[in-house]
Amino acid sequence: MNRVRAKARDSRKQADFQQIRTALYMFYDKKGKMPANYNPGKGACEGDGYYEQSMQELVDEGFLSSIPQSPGGAGY
Repeated sequence: MNRVRAKARDSRKQADFQQIRTALYMFYDKKGKMPANYNPGKGACEGDGYYEQSMQELVDEGFLSSIPQSPGGAGY
């Protein structure tokens, strides 16, 4: 049963990353730049608000319906 849950979680993460990738391409096509990096030199990871700030730009532009959150509490 745990293996089935892990596989479902992994599938969800892959779908989320594909959605984020598509949204980033569309954002770049529209703006000619990527969303701001609110944590220069480190990137945007879930937690500390940096991931949320970067993803919010994609939501505000209508490329994502909501900020993807990793299933099971493990961060992206």
